[in-house]
Amino acid sequence: MKELAALLLARKVEFTWTEQAAALLKELGTSREFGAREMDRVIQDRIKPQLVDQLLFGRLKKGGAVVLDTADREFVIL
Repeated sequence: MKELAALLLARKVEFTWTEQAAALLKELGTSREFGAREMDRVIQDRIKPQLVDQLLFGRLKKGGAVVLDTADREFVIL
């Protein structure tokens, strides 16, 4: 997620996450079989689409700050 934060910072967006979001990412992004290789897929499929919508059409068009959190075992952008 640090890589994602660095990419967003280049677009003048400060990106932080809660402990709950980090824990859910760890849970969904790791497995006994593949280790942490699934983490990129979780970020790509569940987090980035929400950020793209905000960057292109929402409140982050000109920069800003967002927090990644969870609700009902899903990621939410605050």
